[in-house]
Amino acid sequence: LNRDSEFQFDDTLGFYPIRQKGGGISPLGSPLSLQKKGARFGTNVPMITELVNDSNVQFLDQDDDDDPDTELYLTQPFACGTAFAISVLDSLMSTVNFRSQSFIRFE
Repeated sequence: LNRDSEFQFDDTLGFYPIRQKGGGISPLGSPLSLQKKGARFGTNVPMITELVNDSNVQFLDQDDDDDPDTELYLTQPFACGTAFAISVLDSLMSTVNFRSQSFIRFE
């Protein structure tokens, strides 16, 4: 790792060397700091999408090459928490209704 060169990755996360007047290391002893690029420039807005039909999850991420027959819980948007389906809420509510002791697990 060359600490004198400045570099940046074009991705969601950017790595920037910390430079001080002495050209040394940061006060914590780490030569790099981690910063979310999208949050810095205001280009990423956190959003949760409610799906009426679970199969519509394939249209949320245009770059994702998931098979249209993939179950909702196996898709990237659901795993990341950006997609929410009514069927999941229905399952949770019916479980709590018929097994009230299982509600403790969801707290």
